[in-house]
Amino acid sequence: MEGDGKEEDKVPQEHRIAKAAGRWNANGDFGREARGTAAGLSGATCEHYKLLLDDAEALELFTHAAYLLVAAHVPASVAAALGLSRFTALRKPGGGVRGIATGDTFRRLVSRSLARMFADTFDEATRPYQFALQTRAGTDALSGMLRAAVDLDSAATIVSLDGRSAYDTISRTAFLRKLHAVAPALIPFVRLWYGQQSTYFWWDQDGQRRTIHQGEGCEQGDALAPALYALGQHDALVAADEQLRPGECLAAFLDDVYLVTTPSRAREALDVVTSSIETRAGVTANLGKTRVYNRDGGPAPPGIAELGANVWRGDAPEAERGFVALGTPLGHPRFVAAHTDTRLLDEVRLLQELPLLPDLQCAWLLLAMCASPRADHLLRTLPPSLSASYARGHDDAVWRCLLALLGEEDDADPEVAAARRLAPLRTALRAAWQQLCFAEPRSRNTTSGAANPA
Repeated sequence: MEGDGKEEDKVPQEHRIAKAAGRWNANGDFGREARGTAAGLSGATCEHYKLLLDDAEALELFTHAAYLLVAAHVPASVAAALGLSRFTALRKPGGGVRGIATGDTFRRLVSRSLARMFADTFDEATRPYQFALQTRAGTDALSGMLRAAVDLDSAATIVSLDGRSAYDTISRTAFLRKLHAVAPALIPFVRLWYGQQSTYFWWDQDGQRRTIHQGEGCEQGDALAPALYALGQHDALVAADEQLRPGECLAAFLDDVYLVTTPSRAREALDVVTSSIETRAGVTANLGKTRVYNRDGGPAPPGIAELGANVWRGDAPEAERGFVALGTPLGHPRFVAAHTDTRLLDEVRLLQELPLLPDLQCAWLLLAMCASPRADHLLRTLPPSLSASYARGHDDAVWRCLLALLGEEDDADPEVAAARRLAPLRTALRAAWQQLCFAEPRSRNTTSGAANPA
């Protein structure tokens, strides 16, 4: 055994990691991939590769192929073929287009394995600023931190920054340099795809294939892309933070960067952060999406008004006085109410369409797995005083949808009414549940043993 250990020490680190990536994660990643996962240009999907699980020899060969790919021990022609991606253009809700690259399934499997293996390494390397990697409930934690800042100090000024085409413009030199410092064993694999121009194929509405080349940025669709982006931006955040003053705070969720400062320092601190990110990471700020807010309101802090009419939110009408951070509205209560009302209208539209589906099972799955949980994030990040109305509206809409799916006109039937009281709907609030129990004394004993829906 001692001799085996010495032999293992002679193997380069990147080879040991490559071997582990293939051997330890092949089974797990096959199992985690959903049915119907998009195929790359080769047409291969995980459903095809899962057939290898029934043949030990074939699986061992597949594992060895993954090992060779991680170590970049593959012919140039093979690497070039695996580096090609199908490009899909998706329209953003706020306007513009987001391009998603669907790479080869084999490459995606290996990337996903490596992303899981190095998750802790990436997380440690991008702390304390980055909330998007290994941080549990990162969106909730960051939005909660921002809410606490404005609740505790009415003068605390939040600057919300968004990168312009951030994933497409992040400097490859920046993230490769940082990757070499924190996880050098991954450099051979990552350089296969990011050491030269990326090539995407896109088919237009007439079926004509167009070729798109990209020399910077990381591919949206690559499992390693979030970590690579965070690594490429990290040193820029460190440099910016060194220029901030005591009491100021800098945090990020990938390209969404947030700064807590004072009104008098808002413009200067904003310029420090945006300049550092542009200079060191290659990402420019999208000033059209920049937002600045504090509870004191009034005239814009010095230098902020010139950034754009919608940047300063402190003097907007009450229903517009605030901004949305990672899906959570922060600002005046009427702004929060306007946001949740709009959100509820969108949810109700979906819930009204579900009963129109011809397949009841599909409609039920969409209700249980998609429509109902859509409220969870807001209910976790908004205090009950701001979310109660939204929660009741969502809860009622989900119940009406369920009645429609079951063919019930209303809950006048005693059995349906009893089921309504017992239903552990995900969005029900503890207070609403208690009010219901006190309003219906006869149901109190019935519901006492039910699962708490709060």
